[in-house]
Amino acid sequence: MDEKNTSLQKSRQEKGLQANEVVSNELLATVATALWRIEYDEKGEIYKCIWSSSFRKMFGYESQADFPDVWDSWFTLIHPDDKAYVEHEYTAVLQDYTGAKIYDIEYRMRGKQGGYRWYRDVAHITRRADGTPLVAEGVVVLEKSSGNERLRLALYEAEEANRENEAKTEMLRRMEDFNRNILDKSACGIVSYRLPKHDNMYLNAEALRVFGCRDIAEAQTELPRTLSAAIFNDQAVVAKLIEMQTKDGSVDFECQITNSKGRTSNLLLHSEIVTNPLGERIAYTTFLDVSENKQLLAINDRLNKQNHVINGLASEYSSVWLIEDDGRFVRRYKGAGDNDYIKEVWKFIGQNPCYNDGIRYYMSLCVHEDDREDFSQKTQYETVLAEIRKKPVYNVIYRRHYNGKIEYFKISYALVDKSIASTNFVMGFKNINDLVLADHKRNEELAAALAAAEQANSAKTQFLNSMSHDIRTPMNAIIGFTSLAASHMDKPEVLQAYLQKISIASEHLLALINDVLDMSRIESGKMRILEKPLHLSELLQEIRTIIQPTVSAKQLELVFDTVDVEHEHIISDRLRLMQVLLNILGNGVKFNKVGGLISLQIKEERNAPEGCAKYKFVIRDTGIGMSKEFQKHIFEPFARAETATVSGIQGTGLGMAITKKIVDMMNGTITVKSKPGEGTEFDVCLTFRIAEGRKEAAKPQPAQTKAEIEAALQGKHILLVEDNKLNQEIAQTILTEAGFVIDTADDGTVAVEKLRQSAAGRYDLVLMDIQMPLMDGYEATRQIRALNTENASIPIIAMTANAFDEDKEKALAAGMNGHLAKPINICLLKKAIAKALL
Repeated sequence: MDEKNTSLQKSRQEKGLQANEVVSNELLATVATALWRIEYDEKGEIYKCIWSSSFRKMFGYESQADFPDVWDSWFTLIHPDDKAYVEHEYTAVLQDYTGAKIYDIEYRMRGKQGGYRWYRDVAHITRRADGTPLVAEGVVVLEKSSGNERLRLALYEAEEANRENEAKTEMLRRMEDFNRNILDKSACGIVSYRLPKHDNMYLNAEALRVFGCRDIAEAQTELPRTLSAAIFNDQAVVAKLIEMQTKDGSVDFECQITNSKGRTSNLLLHSEIVTNPLGERIAYTTFLDVSENKQLLAINDRLNKQNHVINGLASEYSSVWLIEDDGRFVRRYKGAGDNDYIKEVWKFIGQNPCYNDGIRYYMSLCVHEDDREDFSQKTQYETVLAEIRKKPVYNVIYRRHYNGKIEYFKISYALVDKSIASTNFVMGFKNINDLVLADHKRNEELAAALAAAEQANSAKTQFLNSMSHDIRTPMNAIIGFTSLAASHMDKPEVLQAYLQKISIASEHLLALINDVLDMSRIESGKMRILEKPLHLSELLQEIRTIIQPTVSAKQLELVFDTVDVEHEHIISDRLRLMQVLLNILGNGVKFNKVGGLISLQIKEERNAPEGCAKYKFVIRDTGIGMSKEFQKHIFEPFARAETATVSGIQGTGLGMAITKKIVDMMNGTITVKSKPGEGTEFDVCLTFRIAEGRKEAAKPQPAQTKAEIEAALQGKHILLVEDNKLNQEIAQTILTEAGFVIDTADDGTVAVEKLRQSAAGRYDLVLMDIQMPLMDGYEATRQIRALNTENASIPIIAMTANAFDEDKEKALAAGMNGHLAKPINICLLKKAIAKALL
C-alpha cells in the first residue's frame, strides 16, 4: 500500500513539474503575460484569490480597488459565450485527482476600455495528500491567433448540445414512466388497443388484475377470449358494441366477465372508439370493479364470527341444554336463573324429556307470535341436525316477549363432537337484544357508508366521463382542423376558416382548463378573497366593456340599473366579484335568443351591519330558461341542462359551481328562479365593508384613437426574455408583425447582462418569462432594478403561464410593471405595452 501511494505521489509530482515547465516556457515566450494564484481550504472551497499587478494591467486596471482579489473580478470579464466552457475546463482539472488533466485553454476577455481579445490561460494545481486542491497557480498570455480555440469551443458547444438533447430524451422517458405510474395507480381499470387487430394494446395495473393477466403480452391473447364470453344485462349494449366495430362512438354499460383464472367480476364500463389523425381506429375503455365492497364484507365477517363462536363458551348463555339419543332425551347443563318462562319449560321437560315437545312448548310461551312460524321451521330437530353438520354453529334468532317487554334472543346449536354420525348436540339461549340493536345501527351506518362510496364512485365516473368528453371535443377540433389546414395551404379562404375554428376550439379548451384549475384551487383551499377598495360604478363599466361585444354579436339588449345605492365606494375582491357577475351574465348571453334582453340591477338593502353595506345583484335574461329539476343541480360541477346539450351550446359545466363557491367564500347567498322558455333570474346577496373616504375622480385625459396608439408603438425596441424556443419564436413573430423591434434573451442571466451593458434608451420595454433554468424572471427583475444605470427603471411586463392571483402579486412585488398570462392575446399584449409606454 505504501509503495502504491509513493508511486502515485511521484506521478503527481512529475505532472506538476511538467505543468511548471509549461508555465515557465510561456513566461519566456512573451512579455504580455500575467500571473494569478487561487488558494483552497480543506473542503475544496476558494479561500483566497490573488491577481498580480501585471494581471490587472493586462485588462486595463491599475489598482486592487478597481480589480479586487475575488473570483468575480476575473470571471465577469469573460465573454458570455465562453463562460460555460472556461468553468467546465477549470472544474474538470480541479476534480481530476490523478493530475492527468492539464489546464491549458483559450478564451475571450473584455478590457476596461471595452472590446474582447483572445487569451491563453495555463495553470498548475498543487494538491494535499488526499488529492484535494491546495493551490492553483497560473499565467495568462495574450494570444494573436484564436483559430484553434474557436474550433475547440465549437466542439465543446456541440458536446453540450448533445448532452442537453440526451437530458431532454431522458426527461421525456421519465415523464412517460411518471404518467404510466399514475395510470397504474388508478382505481379504475384502463384498456386501449387498435382496431381491428387488437394490437398496440395497453392495460394498466387494475385492468391486468381484473382480467387475470401477468402482462400485456398475455393480455394480447386472453383479453379477446374473456370479452367474447362476457355476460350483458342489456342486449342493446351488445348491438351498440357491434355497431362500434365499424363506426366511431361511445357507450356506458354493465357486464360480467370471468377471467382465465376463473375469477368472476361485475364491471361498470365506459367504452369509446375514435379515429385518430393517422386514420387509426382506437378503442378506449375505463371501468370499475364493483364485485365487492371489502370494508362491508370485513365488518360482516367479524359480526358473523362473533355470532358463531359459542361452542364451548357456555358461560355466555343464560341456559345451556344437551340433546341426546336422537332428540329423545334433554338434559340441562346450566340453570335458568330467575326467568319464570325457562323454569316453566324446565318443569315441562322434566316430565316429557323430548326435544321437539320442549321446543314447541317454549315457543308457545316465549316466542313472539309473528316469529313463531319461522321459529318452528328452523328449530325442528331434523333441520337443526342437518345445519350443524354443515357448519360449526347454527343460530336461530327470534323475538322473545317477557313481562310486556320484547327482546331479541338467540338459540345456538353445535355438535358435541365433529363426527358425521353424531346426533348429540348442545343448545344455548342468549339475550342478544343489545347486540342486535347495535347491529341494526351498524348496518344503517354501513348502508350510509356504502351509499356514500357508491356516490363517490359515481361522481368519479361522472368526472372522468365529463372531462374525457369536454377535453376531447375541442382537442378533436384542434387536431382535425390542423390536419385539414395543412392539406389546404393553397386555398387561403379555406385555410382562414380552419384557423378561425382552431382559434375558437383553443379558447374553449383554455376556458375549460381555467375552470378546472379554479375549481381545484377552491376545493384545495388555495383560492383567497383579496379585499381592496373599489367603486361599483367603475366595476359596472368594466363589466359592460368586457361583455358588450358578445351581446352585440348576438343582437341582444343589455341594461344596467342601480336602486337606492348610497355607498359606491366599498371594500371587496374586484376580480372575484367580477367573475361572479360575468359568469351569470355570460350564461344569460349564451342561452338567450336573438333580440332578447339581459339586465343587471344593483339594489342596496337597508339592513346591513354597522360600517357595512348590503347589496342585492339581480341578473335577469329572456333566454331558454331551466326546468325545476335542473335548478336543483345547477350549482353542482359538470351540471348542464339537457336543452343546452341538445342545442349544442358549449360549456364546461363548472361556471355556476365556481360562482356558488365564490359567493360562499364571500359569505353571501345565490338563488335562481327560472321557467323553460321564459328566462332566468339570479339573485346574489353580498355584504361589503364601506371604504373610508371617497376616491377623487380622475382628471379626464385626452383620448387617443386606436390608430394613434398603434402609430406611437411602431418601432419600439423590446427585449423578449423567453427560454422556450417555440414560445420565443411565436412571440417574436407576433410582435414583429405588430411593428415592434425585437431582441431576445434565452435566460434571466442573459437579460440582466444585456441591460447592464446596453446604453440607456436602447430598449424601451422588457417582456419577461418567469420560469427559466438559470435565473427566473423574478430574480432577473430584482437584479435589473438594482442596476446603477438608467436601465434600472425600464418597464418590465411578466408574460408567463403562471396566471394565478398570487403569481400576479409576486410579479408586482419583484418590481414588474404588469402581468400577462399565456397563451398570448395580441390585443391584451398591445394594451399592456401601451399602458406601460404611453
